[in-house]
Amino acid sequence: MTITCPKCQHVADDTDEYGSPVTSCPQCGIIYARYNPNAREDAKSRLKEAKKNKPKSDDAEAKPPLKEQLSKPVIKRLIIATVTICFIYVLSWVGYGFYQEKKQKEEIARKTAEIKEHVAHILKDPASAQFEKFLLTEIGGACGYVNAKNSMGGYVGFKGFVVEPDNGNVVFERDDEDENIPFMIDADSFCRNFFFDHNQYQSAQEEKLKKAKERATRLEEMEKERQKAGEEIDRAIERIRTGG
Repeated sequence: MTITCPKCQHVADDTDEYGSPVTSCPQCGIIYARYNPNAREDAKSRLKEAKKNKPKSDDAEAKPPLKEQLSKPVIKRLIIATVTICFIYVLSWVGYGFYQEKKQKEEIARKTAEIKEHVAHILKDPASAQFEKFLLTEIGGACGYVNAKNSMGGYVGFKGFVVEPDNGNVVFERDDEDENIPFMIDADSFCRNFFFDHNQYQSAQEEKLKKAKERATRLEEMEKERQKAGEEIDRAIERIRTGG
């Protein structure tokens, strides 16, 4: 069975490979049960209703006007000090945020360069390596496409690759279907929809399984026919031997 995301309309299986219910969209990440497109309007309506029903204080008229309260020197100094402290606090956090963002960008650039160098080093001509659609995964690996020259000096075309997060092993895309199985497994495990649509991949795998079962059935039928023909030959030989 499938489920359609109420936000992005992505269609996915309602259970994962272990049979457990899928609670979030693999495309946009929203949680199905919590998604409410009218959440903002509902919150505004509740806030407006709460303001209407808020009880008024009985001693509101007994308090002096706000302007008179704020005119007191002590209150003025307190307000100025509070505003100054808040302003300094905000500036410090803004500066820290810029520092963290810069540090994060530098770390991403360093990690990207490190992994690209690692992938290129495996190729026949590392200096000729060209990368496209490179992605660092959240768990430490990477996915992307690379093109490099072969031993004849010509570019072979962009091929997908996956850098496994646990050991740094690089698995390249292969043209042969059987040899490409490790790449497909890693791409599905670590890169998800980066190389292909997961539902399309599952459909393709189911089609391959169906064809494999059909081939197995045909082979089984051929084996039965072979055994039947062998029995007919044995009977014919026996008749000839006995003169029957």
